[in-house]
Amino acid sequence: MSFRASLKNLIRRDPSTGLRERAAATARRVREFGSAATGTTPAPPMDLAQVCDQAVIDWNAIQPASRAEHWGDEQLDEALNAYDAVFQRAIDEPSRDLAEVRAKARLLLHGLIEHTCHDPSDEATLTVDERLTRVVLRKVANLAGTTALTPPADPTDWHNPPPGFMAYPADDPQGFVIVREGLRLELERLHRIALAEYARKVGPDATEATRARVRRELRLGVFESASPNGDAEILALGLDLDAAHARWRAATPAYWAAQDHVSQACKRAKARGGSVTAACEAAWKGVSQTRL
Repeated sequence: MSFRASLKNLIRRDPSTGLRERAAATARRVREFGSAATGTTPAPPMDLAQVCDQAVIDWNAIQPASRAEHWGDEQLDEALNAYDAVFQRAIDEPSRDLAEVRAKARLLLHGLIEHTCHDPSDEATLTVDERLTRVVLRKVANLAGTTALTPPADPTDWHNPPPGFMAYPADDPQGFVIVREGLRLELERLHRIALAEYARKVGPDATEATRARVRRELRLGVFESASPNGDAEILALGLDLDAAHARWRAATPAYWAAQDHVSQACKRAKARGGSVTAACEAAWKGVSQTRL
């Protein structure tokens, strides 16, 4: 179905049709690109640009329908999940040409505007980075042409660096750095590992002989003498930073679960035309009470 035909169907559809049927139709369009009915000829998938533009149309239809038909959270979530599924497809599916890039920009811009806690028409209340994001998305959405995009290049051969460079970090290369800088960074990384292992093996009651033996096994003297910085205390601070990062990572799942809970509450309020601020405050209050 073309985008124009989809738009006509949206305008002409029977007003008695419920949000559930409309949400199911949206979800069906999202699934078309990867599913087919058993025993029938698979329907051609909607291209990414059509799916993104249709998601914007379907979102704009949710608020009036949910108000008029008094849908509960379950029915509202069905439509919101279908909308979110389009975002996930836009993330997962590489853009084949500029038309799909433009459609992704339109979808994201629409999402940012619709889900802001401020008046979406008053951009003076936005932060500088939020305003810049909208400016860039609008420019991308208005790019001219339908040029196909160049396919991704072959994977980088980390074992064949340019002369004078080395892959860094060695355990999971992310780029090439100058050899002298890479060696310094690798020495510091290995030194931190050695210090952590020393702390694990040597308890507070360890004898001097044990401490000296473990230091030799871990080459701590070599690291301390060879380090370009020559400052083991700085590396010890790095260990403390790593420990803080470990505690942060352990707390991350609960943090994102709370964020998702509040985000869903705000989406429901926005879809119903209610106060996003009030919904956000109520959701955070619920999170705080649950933790207590």
